[in-house]
Amino acid sequence: MKKCVLTIVLALTTAAWATTYIELVPWLTVKGSSTGTNHQAAAVQGQVSYHQLSTAANITRVAPLNGVQTTTVLLDSNAWFNAAQTSSMTTWYGFSVAGDYVQFTETSSDQVWRVNKNTGAIAAYATKADIMAVTGLTSVRLLSPSDTNAAGETVFYEGNVKALLVTAGPNNVQMLVSSAQLQAATGNDTVSGGLAWDAYGNVYWGSNTSDDMWRRNADGSIVQVLTNAQIAAVTGSTTVVWKDVLAAPDGWIYFGDNTSKAILRFNPANPSGTLSIFLSEADLLAGPMASNNPVCLGWYDPDGAGPNPGGLTFHTFSTKGLYYVPEPAGLMLALLGLTALRRR
Repeated sequence: MKKCVLTIVLALTTAAWATTYIELVPWLTVKGSSTGTNHQAAAVQGQVSYHQLSTAANITRVAPLNGVQTTTVLLDSNAWFNAAQTSSMTTWYGFSVAGDYVQFTETSSDQVWRVNKNTGAIAAYATKADIMAVTGLTSVRLLSPSDTNAAGETVFYEGNVKALLVTAGPNNVQMLVSSAQLQAATGNDTVSGGLAWDAYGNVYWGSNTSDDMWRRNADGSIVQVLTNAQIAAVTGSTTVVWKDVLAAPDGWIYFGDNTSKAILRFNPANPSGTLSIFLSEADLLAGPMASNNPVCLGWYDPDGAGPNPGGLTFHTFSTKGLYYVPEPAGLMLALLGLTALRRR
């Protein structure tokens, strides 16, 4: 019997290393009893994951990730409609969890929202009126790029004024980088895909106009991080179509590219010298997600501390779950757990 178990573990290990990632939360667990039919966004905090679903707007909570997972509908479509006066909920890449809240920008209501992660109570953190007060315009057009820091403030791109705005407390929106500042520093005012706000107050973004990456430092200066040519040297593609960007706890910056269909990463201390493909299109297709469209990059730390720093999470816009790239030790434990379950 022990020999048989070892054979199973070795077989699973071989398969897992071929695909390099595993399923962390299955689709039916993501969905739970909600009426959602599409996995739109996901975020992880500790041993809990949060998921935004559409076509019927729902937010679900799954816990614990390291045990028998239970799903709670945190926000249903009726509660969303009552708050936002729209049946559509599209959060794109800005779906985050910070402190006691799931926080996100939403492109149908064009507002920044907070949902209490325990009670499901929802409130607008920045309204259209708050945003128009800083832009001086009479309409709001929120696009997908946004991110929330650990303090619960959200940086986001407003598509009418073509600038990066930031919250500074409830109903307080400020200009972070104006359109003029973007154009002066980068040659265009395009911000594409997702945003990443690191622990030092720096904000990263990509541009589909110039196909390069930029960073707004905490001191207000703007610097180029990666050029189109530097990225092309790694992917073999002449263009970059930016997807989500993540400043991860391991100190690396991860981003998705819809041209190469890959997830790349680099060390911000030496971006061009460390840039590499983290998960290739072939890796993504060979794994359990079986899709080359990874979205909503996040992070899961199984033990909450070293020596295992955790790994990348992602999903895809479909009826599929949440996926995870474990460290080698975490991968072996996951496989041993699967084997133990099979034995029982």
